[in-house]
Amino acid sequence: MSILGIRGRGFRPLPSMILDWTVRNTRLRCRTTFHVFRTRLKQKTMSDRFSEAPISQLIGFHVLPASKDDKQIGRAIVELKIDDRLNNPMGRVHGGVIAALSDAAMGIAFGRTLDQEQDFSTIDLHVHFMRPVRGKLLTATGVMTQRGLRIGYVTCQIVDDRGKIVAAGSCSCTVLDRM
Repeated sequence: MSILGIRGRGFRPLPSMILDWTVRNTRLRCRTTFHVFRTRLKQKTMSDRFSEAPISQLIGFHVLPASKDDKQIGRAIVELKIDDRLNNPMGRVHGGVIAALSDAAMGIAFGRTLDQEQDFSTIDLHVHFMRPVRGKLLTATGVMTQRGLRIGYVTCQIVDDRGKIVAAGSCSCTVLDRM
């Protein structure tokens, strides 16, 4: 005799399936909810959990909502409104703020490609400053250039409100499994 007294039918549920047994009209039916479970997992995977980091709130980053394409290819757009709090002693935006903006855009872009049970860490970060910032808005666009199983390479361009490139960055990230 096999599962639930079904004899000779050869049915054995797969371990990866979640089964919901129901009885209707004295016939035993098996309805798998595996597809529902997998759909819910994909929805969680598509969430944008990296866009609301505490550092983003502290500095004032505004992460634009991701489209489905952004999540598939690993792209993120982050804006920063400039005010006097972000300036260095010479009256220009501090380089550390620009580096943090670049890191945030690239991190969010890479994070959007991860599964729900994965995290990441930045291995290295390079920022090249092109010109001093004089505008009132910076926009950073991070795009994943290459992704392997564990390592990804991401690039970023930061433009001011006139469309001029003020900085460019790149980083390597590694995938970490949550514990």
